[in-house]
Parts: sequence; structure tokens; C-alpha cells
Amino acid sequence: MKKTKELTVQKRQTVVDLHKPGNGYKRLNIPLSTVRAIIRKFKRYGTVENLMGRGGKCILPPRIGRRMVREATKSPRTTVKELQAFVASWGHQVSKCTIRRHLHIHRLFGRVARRKPFLTPRHRRKRLEFAKHHLNYDWKKVLWSDETKLNVLVRYSIGMFGVETEMHTRRSTSYPQ
Repeated sequence: MKKTKELTVQKRQTVVDLHKPGNGYKRLNIPLSTVRAIIRKFKRYGTVENLMGRGGKCILPPRIGRRMVREATKSPRTTVKELQAFVASWGHQVSKCTIRRHLHIHRLFGRVARRKPFLTPRHRRKRLEFAKHHLNYDWKKVLWSDETKLNVLVRYSIGMFGVETEMHTRRSTSYPQ
């Protein structure tokens, strides 16, 4: 069944005026279910006007909402607090919850990526196999393309159980020629 247009307030008032003396509705050419709904609404609320919708109205104008969504998609690392400051600079004071709610409507969520283990048991097993297989390999023949010069700094300190040395490494920015 296709959706029809809403009846005008005058036409709804005509239905109520015909209902009071008990006249028929056939000449109005309105479905009986619509007539019943109009009369039920009039009896319950005493008016045929459109009633206020339920829930609070959105305090963000549509233009500001679109601008905020555009800003959030342009730079996804923007925090809600920063967006709140943006919206305040545009002349509207809104809470962080309102901003979050509006972004959720547009399918934008502040999520943290799931932590992934660096090495799985399979990786560890493969590395161990490689190390055992290449135990007596002549590594001096290998050309290492990712070499970095490391300066080893030794600082002496007395630590737990009489351990006296700590080793620190620092990466050099210049490469040896």
C-alpha cells in the first residue's frame, strides 16, 4: 500500500464537524480508517492540529552538524573536546555527549584498535627452526642492508644482588663511510 499525503487541518476539522451531529463521511472520499483515527485523536487530545513530537529537539542546526561531521572525517584523530571547541568557535555551545551522539548517528565512533601479539607461537617455532638450521652459517658473507651503528654506553651502578653494570644503546644518526 502506497503512502498518502497528510490531510490538511481544515479537512480534519470538517471530519470532526460532521461527526458531532452524526452525519456520514462518504462525500468526503476519505478512507474509514483515517476518519476513525482523526476522531480518536480529537476525543483524546481535543484538537486536530499536529501534536508536538516526543523527545528533545536537536539543538545543533543541520549546517553546524554537517560541518562537524566533515571536520571529524577530515581528521579522524580529532578528539571530542577539540570538536567541542570548534563548535563553540562557530557560535554554538554543546556538550561532549551531544557531539558524540551526533557523530554516532553518522556512523563515526571513537574506537581503539585491538592489540595484536607481535609473535604467534607459529612465528616462534619458525624462527627457532631457522636459527637451528643456520647455526653454523658464515654470516660474514651476508650483506646487511639495514645496518645501523650502535654506540654502546656503559654506566656503572650498583643494582640488585650486586650487579654493577647497565648497558644502554643509542642509535647514531650518521652512518660510517
